Order: sequence, then C-alpha cells, then structure tokens
Amino acid sequence: MLRHGAFADHDKTLFDQIAEGNAVATRWRARGHHTKALLGKPPSGRYVTFCGLPVKAHC
Repeated sequence: MLRHGAFADHDKTLFDQIAEGNAVATRWRARGHHTKALLGKPPSGRYVTFCGLPVKAHC
C-alpha cells in the first residue's frame, strides 16, 4: 500500500473483503500526491492510484 510519508494527502478505500475457509481476499485502492522520495524515486508531484487484491491463507 502507499507509504504515508511519500504521499501527503493519501486516501485508502477498502471495497470488498471476502473470507472462505482459511483464506481472506481484500480488494483495495490507495491514492495521493507523490510529494516525497519513494524507493529511490524523487517526488513527481503527480496524483497516483494503486489497487490491490491480496489473498491471505491462514494455516
């Protein structure tokens, strides 16, 4: 997900979370303005959006 320090006005939204058996899937979106360095990349000032759908299984 977004690193808070690199995105001054970050916003996170969880859309769905589904569990079945020992697995959980979560659909999310994070967005914000890239205002500080991230992973060696200088700030771009651009508004960026990241989406994800991780599935975690608990054994």
